[in-house]
Amino acid sequence: MAQDIASIFETKEKAQKVAHDFFENGNHQKMVELYEKSLNLRGENYSESAENELNTQFDLIATDFLHTLQAQGFYTDMSTDTDIMDNLFDYWGWYDKISNERSKRSLAEQAKQLAEQQAEQERIAREQAEQQAQQERIEKEQAEKQSEQQRKELEKERKKAERQAKKALNKDVPFLHSKPSENFHKNNTKIVQKSTEWDLSKEAEKLVSVGKTGAKKEITTTIKLKAVYDDKKVSLSSNYNFTHYDRLIQDSVATLYQAGNEVITDKLIYQTYNGKATGKNVSQKALDKVAESIEKAGLIMVEIDYTAEAQARKKDIKDTTYRGRLLAYEEIKVTTGGETIKGYKILTSPILYRYAQMNGQIYTIPAKVLHTSQIVDSTKQNMLIKDFLIKQVEDMKSNSFKNRNDIIKLETLYTRLEINEQSTGYRAEKQRVRATVEKLLYYWKTEGEYIKDYSQYKKGTSITGYQIELLNKDVIIDVKPQKIKKNTDK
Repeated sequence: MAQDIASIFETKEKAQKVAHDFFENGNHQKMVELYEKSLNLRGENYSESAENELNTQFDLIATDFLHTLQAQGFYTDMSTDTDIMDNLFDYWGWYDKISNERSKRSLAEQAKQLAEQQAEQERIAREQAEQQAQQERIEKEQAEKQSEQQRKELEKERKKAERQAKKALNKDVPFLHSKPSENFHKNNTKIVQKSTEWDLSKEAEKLVSVGKTGAKKEITTTIKLKAVYDDKKVSLSSNYNFTHYDRLIQDSVATLYQAGNEVITDKLIYQTYNGKATGKNVSQKALDKVAESIEKAGLIMVEIDYTAEAQARKKDIKDTTYRGRLLAYEEIKVTTGGETIKGYKILTSPILYRYAQMNGQIYTIPAKVLHTSQIVDSTKQNMLIKDFLIKQVEDMKSNSFKNRNDIIKLETLYTRLEINEQSTGYRAEKQRVRATVEKLLYYWKTEGEYIKDYSQYKKGTSITGYQIELLNKDVIIDVKPQKIKKNTDK
């Protein structure tokens, strides 16, 4: 049969072209579909009518193919068409074409299904990952909330424990209940006036003339001084003098004690001389200076024998000797403003103040006169200027100084402040001091109700002092204060 077929076709190539053209014109796809249907007619799906229908369609395609061959001059006898068709189909491998096409379609479908399955798996994996991430976020948020709650509870417990510990530690710590004083008490004894001459580097005994200047009989009081270094282990450093600032602090402590304040602080002492308004802005440096002065006074042992003075003043006093520390105190803890800070429990009135009380040499100044923090900065220098001016005015008012003139000499003030021609910025410093003096005098005249008036006192064109008119004298002139650059050495 293979020989018959070979005789039908002149050449293999021409036969291939005819078959190719026939099948490419839609018949190939029809053959594939019919073949797939024939495969489905098996088992339970078998149907005789369906098989007959398929055979009929195959015959139509075969007949059409024979006509195509005939038209090309390859075959004219149709009697043996069936055998020829079977062999032709088998020879040209149309079954292979059908199988290949079906295999391609199957692989494509498998690949598509695999891709869909993979995509679905990826979608499920993403959803699971998102669900897991969401669950982890929820668990993390819950853990953070729980941790924050635990932290707050621990912080609450810690603060509670701190309060309890602080309460237990400070159960004996007194609250600071300060009692304001309407007046400031200034010691005006000659012993105090001479105190800046004390040399505390060694034990000393001094005779101080306490009688009136020019009196026929001199009256003296003996004062013995000794700096001690006890369990406090504090020395006086290189400052072995009792300064004007130390005197001012002693007066402030005495004023507080007389007002009923047995427990005080460095800030309360500072406010006594400068006004309560300074309490918020006072620097630690300024408070340290107060504390240093307090501790210095606590180290000085004093013995005052005023036997001769008591007799001259006709004081009926049996014990005419004061012995003890210049300032007797205990360092304690006090609670104020919700804080526990260092304080001083004053054991007795300062010894120099008790001596001044005995002979009645205490100046009483309205507190309003000293509260000048809104007028000038409360620096150490300005405090000393104010103290000097008050002493001068009080001397003018005192019956003990009937012959005193009404001039406040600036040169005396410069000397007290240690301002001289060798000082840095000598002229500018003098001008700054004068401006501060005028501000204070102007305040005392216009608001402080302390003096009636003041005027510049000059020698030639130089201002050498200020002439003061007390409240019971006629008005002289009004001199407004000069502007001044602020000094920041608080």
